[in-house]
Amino acid sequence: MPHKYSAVHFLLVEDSPGDVRLTQEAFHDANSAVELHVVSYGLEAMAFLRHAGEHVDAPRPDLILLDLNLPKLDGREVLALIKEDGSEDNSHRCAVNFRGTNRHPQELSAACELLSHQTSAAL
Repeated sequence: MPHKYSAVHFLLVEDSPGDVRLTQEAFHDANSAVELHVVSYGLEAMAFLRHAGEHVDAPRPDLILLDLNLPKLDGREVLALIKEDGSEDNSHRCAVNFRGTNRHPQELSAACELLSHQTSAAL
């Protein structure tokens, strides 16, 4: 008897269409149980997480894949807002894309500090 797994919900916060396409293809090829939800901006990510506007019925993501270099509200600001919102039942696991950052030690340290409050992984 085959096992039936419920979907795993990932939220990809990425403004690069090429990176979105590659991520979608990778998940499609690797695991059909993953439902990848995509938003392009930090503000839209917060609306998704807060079930606001068009995201009122959005699922709670099991993992957030977050680009740090986003227009308007960048990934660091998204992490800070998630931390501010963070009740125990609203905690999120995040994987952060540091690619394209200037990798300045203070910048990476600040992002990791925000991540450490969310039992998250940095990539």
